[in-house]
Amino acid sequence: DCPPDLDACHASLQRTVSEILAQGAVPVVLGGDHSLALPVTRALGETLGPGGYSVIHFDTHADTEPRGPRVTAHAMPFFRAVDEGHLLGRNLIQIGLRGAWPEPAVFDWMRSQGITWHTMDEVEDRGIEVVVAEAIELAGSRAPKTYLTVDVDVLDPAFAPGTGTPE
Repeated sequence: DCPPDLDACHASLQRTVSEILAQGAVPVVLGGDHSLALPVTRALGETLGPGGYSVIHFDTHADTEPRGPRVTAHAMPFFRAVDEGHLLGRNLIQIGLRGAWPEPAVFDWMRSQGITWHTMDEVEDRGIEVVVAEAIELAGSRAPKTYLTVDVDVLDPAFAPGTGTPE
C-alpha cells in the first residue's frame, strides 16, 4: 500500500520486501512503474548482499540513466542500484532493449559495470527461448537467487497499449 509521495512509497515497499525476505518467503511485487525496482533491489541487497542475487530484467529501456534533473525515477533504478552498491552490475541481465536510448555513454557505463543485455534485434534473430535460457543459466551461475522483473513496454505496444513509453 503506497502513499502518494514517491519517496514514502519506495520506503514502504523496501520495508515490506525486507520483512518478507526476513521470513524466508518470496516477495511478489505487481504494478506500478519501474521505479519500484529500486526499493526492491535495496531490500535484496541489504538482505542477501549485492552479490547474493541476480536480476533478469525484461524491458524496452535499460533503466540505467545516470542521475540528473531531467531523468525520471523510472528511468534510473538499475543505475542507482549498482551505483549505490545494492547490486553488482555483472549480475544484471537485460532482455528486449530497443528504441532511441540509452545513449552511447550510458552503454559505455553499462559495459564498464559488466551488465549483460540482449537487444530485441538479437531476440528476433536468435529466438526468445535461446536468449532466456542463456539468461537463466548466467543468472544462476552468478548468484543463488534471481529477481525477475518485467516492464510492460517490452511487449509490442499493439498488444500492450497502456504503456507510458511505447517503442
